Amino acid sequence: MRKHFISILLVILLPFSAAAFSGCSTARHFTQKVIPADTPDLKKQIAVMPFETVMGPEWGTGSQIADALTGLLESYPGLLIFRHDKGEALFSGENQHDFNVPTSPEIFKKAEDLGINALVTGVLYQVETRTAKKGIWPFRKYVRVFEIFMSVNVQDVISRVLLLSSLESREIPVKLDEAEGRKDEDFAEKVMKEAMAGILKKQAAAVSKALAGSP
Repeated sequence: MRKHFISILLVILLPFSAAAFSGCSTARHFTQKVIPADTPDLKKQIAVMPFETVMGPEWGTGSQIADALTGLLESYPGLLIFRHDKGEALFSGENQHDFNVPTSPEIFKKAEDLGINALVTGVLYQVETRTAKKGIWPFRKYVRVFEIFMSVNVQDVISRVLLLSSLESREIPVKLDEAEGRKDEDFAEKVMKEAMAGILKKQAAAVSKALAGSP
C-alpha cells in the first residue's frame, strides 16, 4: 500500500520538477543573451588638458607636455584618449582653475556631454638649480644640478573628486666647467629631454593606476 502511494506521488510531482528545471534552463539562457559571457571591460575616456608652466617656452610648452603624456597613456588598454582636435573649446583658456585643477562648471558640463570620464591636468614648476658635489670619492666634482618638478592631477568629471595628485621630480647634473658662463636656458633642451622621459613614464603609470581603482 505504501509503495503504491509513493508511486502515485512520483507520477504527480515529476511534471512539476521537469517544468522547474526547464524554467531554470530558460532563465539561464535568457541571462546569457542579456549579459554575454565575453562582454569586454568598459574603457574610461580621459582628456589630457594643456599643462600649466611657469618657465619659458624653451623648457617646453603646456601643450607639448600634454601631448607627450597622452602618447604614453595611449599604450594603456583600459583607457580611451579624447584628442584635443575633437573639441578645442574644452581646452580654451577661458576655463577657470585653481593650480590647474578645473573648477568651472562649464568645463565639466562640456566634458560630460562629450562622454569624458576624467580630466588630467598638471603643472611644470620653476626649474631649480644649485651647485653640488657629485660622484664617488676621490673622483667627486662640482656640478650644476637642474631639478625638475611636475605634478599631475586626475579629476572625475561627474563627482569632481580628485582621484590623483602626484608630484614627481628628477635631478640632471651638468659639469660645472661646461656650465661656466652660460645661462640655465642654454641647457633647457638637454635637461628636459633627460628629465621628462622618466617623470612622464611614472606619471602615466600613476594615472592608469588611479583610474583603474575608481568606479
